[in-house]
Amino acid sequence: DWFARASPGPEVKKSFLMNASNLPVTVRRSHLTAGKASEEVRNFAKDGMLPAICITLASFVLGSLMSSSSYTKFIPETLCTVLVAVGLGAIIRNMLVWGWISLGAFTVVDATLLNLILLPIIIFEGGWSVNLPNFMAQFPYILIFAILGTIITIGLLGTMSWTSAKYLGLHPMTGFRANFAFASLISATDPVATLTTFAQLQIADRQPLLNTLVFGESMINDAVAIVFFNAFNHAEIEPWDDLLIRLVVLMFGSMLVGALTAAFLVFVLRVAKLPGNTIPEVLYIFLSPYLVYSLAETCYLSGIIATLFAGIVMRLYGTHHMSDVGVESANHLLEVMARLADSGVFIMCGTSAALISSAQGFRFGVLALGMCLASRAVMVLVCSGLSNKLKRFNEDRTEEISWRHEFMIWLSGLRGGLGLVLALEVDEKLCGEDNKSMI
Repeated sequence: DWFARASPGPEVKKSFLMNASNLPVTVRRSHLTAGKASEEVRNFAKDGMLPAICITLASFVLGSLMSSSSYTKFIPETLCTVLVAVGLGAIIRNMLVWGWISLGAFTVVDATLLNLILLPIIIFEGGWSVNLPNFMAQFPYILIFAILGTIITIGLLGTMSWTSAKYLGLHPMTGFRANFAFASLISATDPVATLTTFAQLQIADRQPLLNTLVFGESMINDAVAIVFFNAFNHAEIEPWDDLLIRLVVLMFGSMLVGALTAAFLVFVLRVAKLPGNTIPEVLYIFLSPYLVYSLAETCYLSGIIATLFAGIVMRLYGTHHMSDVGVESANHLLEVMARLADSGVFIMCGTSAALISSAQGFRFGVLALGMCLASRAVMVLVCSGLSNKLKRFNEDRTEEISWRHEFMIWLSGLRGGLGLVLALEVDEKLCGEDNKSMI
């Protein structure tokens, strides 16, 4: 009976047979036209690949020169990369005006590229290299910042944004749900920017408590932001109890899927007996985060959280079934590829900023920056105080969060890739086409 229900009906079979041909499904029918395939390749190389690769290479070179120069070395390398990308984006903008390249093939921000190509390797490398004892010791306090802190930030940001539009006229987006949808997407702190900046400052060695709290918050709070964004962005707002259930399922379901998938991959690594074959085992580790991320997203869970815990499990147990050379090679490959993906996100952000043509979006961005800083300041004070009280109550011997830590946590609420992806998913019916473009 199950196979009878699952098998396609006669109409589907007939349609497929009528459309069947000797042409593989992986080949476009338009490419059968003489010269069509080579023309598309040439146009994409000219309008897409060439500008993108030039921007990437120039950003690497000029950003490294700026960060190593005695006059500009105080500027973080990530900021140098963004500034260089902004300058090169301005050149691309003029090239578009002059007609040298086509905008159709040159798309800077793409949700698929951000989600499925760049983020998995960045998150996996973060879990692979995390200090596990510190992470588990601070996990309850990470959850305070990631769950309660994000809810506080969304509430304050949404209220300030709605009030500034409704009563002060500072921006045109007056809808209540539209403002709270924006508050939800902008409340997701970015692990890419955080990890890169902290790595350059060697925070993991100098301030392990600070590094663990900010790292954990930036990884886990994405699930909270996604749940609230979907709730405000959908046609009808869900009841609070359903919202809470979805949050728990999304967060802990993602952890479970990531850990179980990683355990299966470790089992396969053990059975396959890859040690000694360095290249296969390193490529196996490199491709694992893409499997975990894709599986979690297919199950409507958080690929970011699943990939983080997969990286922790793979490093903890998978390295026992790898050769020493393989572990060292995997460390270097993950570090280099994560660095490349990091730079890719910053280059996309910088180039996109240069291509903005609306002054209204720039003004709203400045206003949103002020609201983010204000709401995060309140959140950090509340969550730090609650965490310290909980540490004293549990007689936790770990270091308490000082005012210096609070100041750094306040400044570590960097935004990035996930906010861009969610901004692309804002429902135009909720806020209008102009307001979506402004977001």
